[in-house]
Amino acid sequence: MIMKKLLFLFTIIGLTLTSCSNEGPVGPQGPPGMDGEDGLNGYLGTTFDVNVDLNNSTGYEALINFNDAGVEVYESDAVLVYHKVGEDGTTDDGQPVEIFEQLPQTYYVDGGEFQYNFDYTFYDVRLFIISNIDAATISADYTDNQDFRIIVVPADYLENSGVDVSDYNAVQSLIDMEDHDIINVSPLQ
Repeated sequence: MIMKKLLFLFTIIGLTLTSCSNEGPVGPQGPPGMDGEDGLNGYLGTTFDVNVDLNNSTGYEALINFNDAGVEVYESDAVLVYHKVGEDGTTDDGQPVEIFEQLPQTYYVDGGEFQYNFDYTFYDVRLFIISNIDAATISADYTDNQDFRIIVVPADYLENSGVDVSDYNAVQSLIDMEDHDIINVSPLQ
């Protein structure tokens, strides 16, 4: 009796194992993946410029929606913001060489100090001024018509690169960004 049960058990196990097949119908081809280690043709980052007024009429802040820039921000992305502080000559083709400094950026004025700063979510980035003085006393040279450059890049790529994120030119080189790749965006009203 035990022998019959064992024979039956081994028969079932044998049939089960031999009826399994490694081959099945071929499915549709999947989407092409991004390029590998060198990063060519892959997602390295998105850069966009915004010109804002950070004055009393705007509450000393501006909100920029990532959708308006055509940018999708993921939980694993880093958002870097740089303030244009001037120009230093021109390139061979006559374009200005812009100087950018990473936020936060503190300025010392008569009687106190103020700082350009930012925060962000997956949907937007908020640029703002904080100060230990009455913000209304800050010169319009610092509050009106201010240019900022915002870079969204995968955080792990940025971290693994070892690049100094305070060096705008190093970040620009890392993500292989050209001036024609930069998107201009308007803040939310």
